[in-house]
Amino acid sequence: MMNNAINTLVLATVDSLTKFKNKFAYYLAIFAMVFGSTFGTFNAANAAEVSINGNAKTVTDIDDPADTIVFTASATTGELTLDGGDIAAASIAQATAGAMVLTVTDNAVPVSNLTISGDVTAATAALTIKTDDNTVQINLGGNVTEDSVAIKFQLDNTAILAFTGTTKNIDGIIDGIADNEGTVNFEGVTEVDEAMGGVNHLKLINVATTKSADFNAAVNSTALTTTGTGDANFDAAVGVDTITNNGTITVASTIDNEAADGDAAIVMNSSTSVLNFNGSTALEYDVVITATTDGEGTINFIDSADNAAATNTTAGGDIGANGKKNWSNKNW
Repeated sequence: MMNNAINTLVLATVDSLTKFKNKFAYYLAIFAMVFGSTFGTFNAANAAEVSINGNAKTVTDIDDPADTIVFTASATTGELTLDGGDIAAASIAQATAGAMVLTVTDNAVPVSNLTISGDVTAATAALTIKTDDNTVQINLGGNVTEDSVAIKFQLDNTAILAFTGTTKNIDGIIDGIADNEGTVNFEGVTEVDEAMGGVNHLKLINVATTKSADFNAAVNSTALTTTGTGDANFDAAVGVDTITNNGTITVASTIDNEAADGDAAIVMNSSTSVLNFNGSTALEYDVVITATTDGEGTINFIDSADNAAATNTTAGGDIGANGKKNWSNKNW
């Protein structure tokens, strides 16, 4: 009898523990859902519209990636200070009555980042975003859209402007603060509708591997590089001193050096680099084309239909200078 009582007690205890374990898991799941919902709601509620009114804002003011940055009607200047840390926001919108100049500053030693995951827009009044002789990187994940007004980016010598994310359209002017200042990185699939380096030419333009940049307006820079399988397509005048091509470059416009007084240097820097001359009208290319290694690179002249001889393209420089024949195939 004693053994039966003990066995019954043990079984009851095991059964109770099993039920408690099941209920505990259930209650824990309910708690997690409630906590997650509450915390998510808290984060959403914490997102704010941060208005700049001629003053400086820091990560303390813009403390949520869902924050949006706007400008008051009376403001014409503003500042984002990155000394205390990186700033991330969802968008920048200029829709006030006065033109706005927004300066991004950073006095800290490492590179600080201003990251806008969404769009930069301007209507009613112009918007200029500039850096101030400091180590700043501006990362833009969305479109840049201007509506009857101008959006401009002005970069100092150490500043980097990176277009990240997926397919996007950039409807804004990009310049150096002075000549040979500012680096622009294309890290997504990007179409640029406005001039780059038209007032003060840029220092460097990079197109990342597997990414592309389509330039619909003039481009002026000291250097331009395609990395890996990066693509650069030019539909307007190109003024660049040195182009280092590891991917594919297609040109349907004139090419010259930045000062427009000599030849641009194009370096075919890999065995898979391709250079397409694809002009539909009479064009002259002031270029010297070389390869880093003998026999590397492909040059295609495809300015006529049905593989006919090229009729629109003339070159004012050398191809395969110093004995380096840098094409494996040519259509001309």
